[in-house]
Amino acid sequence: MSMDTEQLLKISLIYSYVLAATVFLGGVMGFVKAKSKASLIASSCVACGILALDYVTLEVSKFQGQLLQVLLYALVSMMFQRKYSASGGQLEEPLSGAPSGKSAFRKVKLVFFTFIFCI
Repeated sequence: MSMDTEQLLKISLIYSYVLAATVFLGGVMGFVKAKSKASLIASSCVACGILALDYVTLEVSKFQGQLLQVLLYALVSMMFQRKYSASGGQLEEPLSGAPSGKSAFRKVKLVFFTFIFCI
């Protein structure tokens, strides 16, 4: 029972739309919780970048689109890694605001696996 290219394309698009929506909602949550306009702007830019690179992949060049997606995910991963390092390994829990090393590790691991999955 193998999947054809069309099915894989649909699955990858769904994944990409969910990822873009999740990134945007994270920024909305940061704005609502901490009144951070920077969070909202950054998440909007990254979500739009994800969707734009989907278009490039589908309509312009599959290789160039995928290469740019890997670069985008690498940049976002490096940003979170720097934030994690600057916080001394203590990032806040998303809803409670309490610092949690275990939560920070989960976030970094999630970004890492997202990056690896996209390669």
